[in-house]
Formats: sequence, C-alpha cells, structure tokens
Amino acid sequence: MKTVAKIVIGVLLVLFAVVGALIVVMNFLPEQAGVVSTTAEVEAADPLAEEAPVVALDVGVTETENDVRVFNFTLEDFITSYNGYYWQDEGSRYLLAAEDWPQENLEQTVQSTEPATRYYYRADAEKWTLPQLRVTVPEGSDKVEEVAVCYDEHSYSEASYALFEKDCFYTLKTFFPALDDRALTEIVETVNQSSYDHTFLSSQQYRPGTAQLPPLLYHRDGIAVFGYFAIGAPVHFCVIPVDNESLANYAASGVDVREIG
Repeated sequence: MKTVAKIVIGVLLVLFAVVGALIVVMNFLPEQAGVVSTTAEVEAADPLAEEAPVVALDVGVTETENDVRVFNFTLEDFITSYNGYYWQDEGSRYLLAAEDWPQENLEQTVQSTEPATRYYYRADAEKWTLPQLRVTVPEGSDKVEEVAVCYDEHSYSEASYALFEKDCFYTLKTFFPALDDRALTEIVETVNQSSYDHTFLSSQQYRPGTAQLPPLLYHRDGIAVFGYFAIGAPVHFCVIPVDNESLANYAASGVDVREIG
C-alpha cells in the first residue's frame, strides 16, 4: 500500500509541475517573448498591413504664390488615395507615410524654374534596381507639382520592369479611378513605348528651356500624362497639371496631344 501511495503521490506531483509550467509559459509568451497575437499588433509591426479605405482624389488645378501650376492635393492625400486602390486589389498598402520618404531640394524642376522638394519612394529602399516613385512639391507650398514613376533601364529585368508598369498603373488609377483596368493599362503601355521610341541624349534632358518635349501626351480634366527617356537617365512616366493654354502650346510644338475619352 505504501508503494502504491508513493506512486500516486509521484504522479500527482508530476501533473502539478506540468500544469504549473504551462501556466507560466502561457502568461510569459505574449508579454515577454513579444508574440503578436492581435490585428492591431500586426498593423503596428507592419504599417503596410493596415487596411486602407478607398479615398478618391477630387483633382483640381491651381497655382502657388510663385505662379507654379500644381494639383490641389498634398503628398499625404496622394499616398492615402493610392493605398486605397492598391489595397482594394492586393489586400495590402504599398506606400509608407510621407515622413518615411527620403527627400532632396531642387533648384528648379522639369516643369518650373522655381525651387522645390522632391520626395522618393521604392518598394524596397535597399534595392536600387527597383522603380522609384517621385513626387515634387514647390517651395512654400504643400501641393503636388508632379508625380513621376522612374525606371533605370540599365538594371533591366522582367520582374523589375513589371513592377515599373504596376507602379505606373496604380499612379494612373489614383488620378483616373473611373477608367477600367484595360484602358489604364493601354495608356501606361502606350506612353512608355513612346518614351522608348523617342530617346534622346542625356545632355538634352527634358527640362525648361530645351527643345525636348514628350512625343505623346494624354490629358483629361486638367491632368496630363506623358513619358520621356534620355539615354543615361531613367525612363520617366509623368503626371502633371495642365490648362488649355499649356495644352495648346504642346500641340503647337508638335506633341501628339490626345484627350482621354
């Protein structure tokens, strides 16, 4: 009987030890080991995992105090809208918040001789071969002067070029959400092909005061889309604000100006 009693007591002690260990482990893991167990914690760990509702831009064209033509929205507005359309299709955000974008100061821009700040974004900041999104904001304003997607042809690969076209697609969708995917894709492919078909020397890069103009320009409701490719520089897919006068000037200079139907 003593032997049986010892066995029973021994089994009970083992059970108590196991249960105690489990309690300790269960209480320890969430706080001490940093196990992410809730949606809020997942979103905090990865800001691109936070759901992004669709917020359409009410795009308009205005001017700064220095007469720089700009859109009526900010970089933050653009990021919010872009992420909404991207989340709708991909189930994740694509663009980080504006404060996480590197930036540089420019003495002048492609569209203006006025100084500006240019913000940059890559899907992976460490991979220089990936396409880059560039948003230009004039000095003294928070409104967007230009949105461009740039691709380094010297680092071409099928995967990186496919991402370039995808970046162009969602940039365009942010401006023209009513267009179906087929129409958006056709514009992207046509604009980019026009850039490759009309390359020019990097010493003649498209800038104010030069004779280099885009071969093709799509437009609607004050929004213009075009591309260019200077040898030695990235391929550019650009979206800028325009008015009737600037469209007439493009057409008079030989640019193939096409209204988006």
